[in-house]
Formats: sequence, structure tokens, C-alpha cells
Amino acid sequence: LVTAGALLFIWSFYGIEGLFKKLRIPFVLKPAIGGLLTGGVALALIELSPDDRVMDVLSTGYGILQDALSGDPSRMAAIVLLVVAVGKILTTSLTIGSGGSAGVFGPSMVIGGTLGGSIGMVLHGWWPALVPNPSTLAAVGMAGFFAAAANTPLSAVILVSEMTGGYDLIVPAARVCSTSFLVSRRWTLFRRH
Repeated sequence: LVTAGALLFIWSFYGIEGLFKKLRIPFVLKPAIGGLLTGGVALALIELSPDDRVMDVLSTGYGILQDALSGDPSRMAAIVLLVVAVGKILTTSLTIGSGGSAGVFGPSMVIGGTLGGSIGMVLHGWWPALVPNPSTLAAVGMAGFFAAAANTPLSAVILVSEMTGGYDLIVPAARVCSTSFLVSRRWTLFRRH
């Protein structure tokens, strides 16, 4: 799921950027349109979700990422994490693809962490003995997403291990990063031919 999310992010990012490049309007209007669409996504999520944490699609998203890393499955639903991940993919793509100013590292950490956290919470609900702490999947999800999206598996392992202070997660993160990287590379090569 983390690799699929990274591929969706790449596809969305470059697709929206391509659409904005084709628009025959002054460049200064493009970020305004992207901002308007980003706000529309946020308004739709506010209307559809009972949880106000979906607003993290507009901000840095570090609040919900911290909640996912805290590991308390009773504090939020897996669907909220999944909605924030998909919403963050869309809002980041609209912001940057339209010519607005933003980065991709922070959103990559939030998207990967929320995807991994949602997987962890679902697995914890199904089989608590298998996944006693869903937050570990949030940390590993951050690494896997960034490895697939940026094509940097080793850097992702080191970065996430340093950020979380979880050096006991190096081996699982390395496995996830290498798998995510290989699957994303294979998919990218497959799509080119």
C-alpha cells in the first residue's frame, strides 16, 4: 500500500504539473487556481469527515503524523489516516504542480507515515498479537514511501531512523525500503515500455 501510494503521488504530481503547463493563462494565475482547488479539497474533506484532523491536508501534517507515531490505536481511526494520506497527495500535487511554493520531503513523510499507520491500525484490529504497536508501521511507512517516491532506499532508512530515534527498526525499514524501491522501479520501467 505504501508503494502504491508513492506511485499515486508521482503520477498525480507530474500529471497535475502537466495539466497546469498546458493552461494558456498568465503564470501568476496558475498558483491561484492551484490554491483554490487545494482549498476546495480541504473544504470537501471537512464536510465529509467527522474528524477535524483531516485539516492536516492543508498544513504541514506533522500533528497527525505525531498521532500516528504515538501508537495509540484508540485515538483515531485508520480511515482518517488514509483520508489524510490521499488528501495530502492531492493537495501537495495541486500546490506544487500549479507553480506554488512547497517542498516534497515533509509531505512524503506525512503521507508515508499516515499510510503505514493506517495499515498498522487495520492489522492491529485484525490480529493484535501480530502488530502490537501500530506506530512501528507508521515509522516504516515513512521510510518505504520516501524510498519509492524519491528512489533513495538507503537514505530513507537512515533519515527515518534518525528522525524517530528508532534504530531497532533499521532491519524492517531496510526490507520495506528495498521492496518499495524495487517495486516502484519495476512499475516505472514497465510503464515506459
